[in-house]
Amino acid sequence: MKTKIGLIMHYELTTTLKRKSYLFIAFGIPILAILIFVVVNLIKKDSPETDDTSAMDMTELEVEGYVDQAGLIKSIPQDIPANVLVPYASEDEAQIALDDQTITAYYIIPQDYIESGELIYVHPDPSPSMADSQEWVMKLTLVLNLLDGDQALASKVFYPMYLFATNLSPETQAPGYGEEDCSTPGS
Repeated sequence: MKTKIGLIMHYELTTTLKRKSYLFIAFGIPILAILIFVVVNLIKKDSPETDDTSAMDMTELEVEGYVDQAGLIKSIPQDIPANVLVPYASEDEAQIALDDQTITAYYIIPQDYIESGELIYVHPDPSPSMADSQEWVMKLTLVLNLLDGDQALASKVFYPMYLFATNLSPETQAPGYGEEDCSTPGS
């Protein structure tokens, strides 16, 4: 003999599972999402623009200018292709080049840069999240020139370490481990 609760549960489950809207939400939407994901990946794979280069691909760097009022920049790092950073004698010249779209942005290095550390970045369309910005180009250039053009030292200062992590913890616990009162897990 079935209880009332069991009968109600059986009725609700069978009616819910027979509804087309439930079946669409439960199975149709996930299948549709998977199909869209597969199609997008196939389109990306067939696209000639897609390749496996790193995010800092040197061929995709935009041309930017700089106005060095402090007289710091004597050389450009070897890692940066020629003509990516273009020097300008004045801010007016850099602004004209920006208006003509010869450059995409420019930096102003004030005379008191060494004391203040302030660098001015002029971009025609600034946004709070400039994910594609390449300010690292100017930072690396400034580091190189503040270190008197020493490429090796500038590289070590700009990229201070290569971190390799090795896990030496045992895969299994030793017998009797865990019986002690220990506030932190692990060895």
